[in-house]
Amino acid sequence: MEKLPKGDKVRISAVPECLKKIVEYAMEQRREIYGIVGRTVDSGENVYVPLINIIDNRPLNSQKMGRKWKEYQVRRNKRMVKAGLEPIPLVRYHDLRHTHSNLSKYIIQWQVSYNMGHKVVVPDMDNTTTREYWNDRCPERGDIIEYFDTHIKIDWDKALRQPINREGSVLKVNGSGHLVVSAAEKERRKKKGRKFIFKEEELEELFLKQDNE
Repeated sequence: MEKLPKGDKVRISAVPECLKKIVEYAMEQRREIYGIVGRTVDSGENVYVPLINIIDNRPLNSQKMGRKWKEYQVRRNKRMVKAGLEPIPLVRYHDLRHTHSNLSKYIIQWQVSYNMGHKVVVPDMDNTTTREYWNDRCPERGDIIEYFDTHIKIDWDKALRQPINREGSVLKVNGSGHLVVSAAEKERRKKKGRKFIFKEEELEELFLKQDNE
């Protein structure tokens, strides 16, 4: 995969099979919602977009990315504690780059450096022309891909989710991109004095919840 980081220099990034599946899993729900509201996925969209942004057709504010990442970790840890598991310490979004670098320490250094967008200084190449040529002719990322595909396994049976707009769901998306709450859920919320303002962490739960539950 190629992208333009700072300075508009082309970076060739390794995309292991596990990452391909994660991206595809993330895009599956977006395509489902877009199909309901009559939109199509734009190739220029961010890979990660909060569910409420997808529904409302609002772009992701990059300034809020760190906050969204922290909120996700808090929700994940709550689910882990509820399941009797030890919560995972919170990390900054940028710390994921350090994790990638540490996991890749057994891989040849220039592959990792180029993959992360770092400049590579080769001791025996003391002129710019040679270094640029070296950079251009070495797009190989095979060692990184092989390492991550070998060491990272995902239990996809536990990751499977139900589709949105199932029969009997308490929350659905209509063709105008609005959330539609079932009559039974409205009554439950009125009795409990709950507002009809849905937080990000509630959406997935409500899409899966059935009126008879």
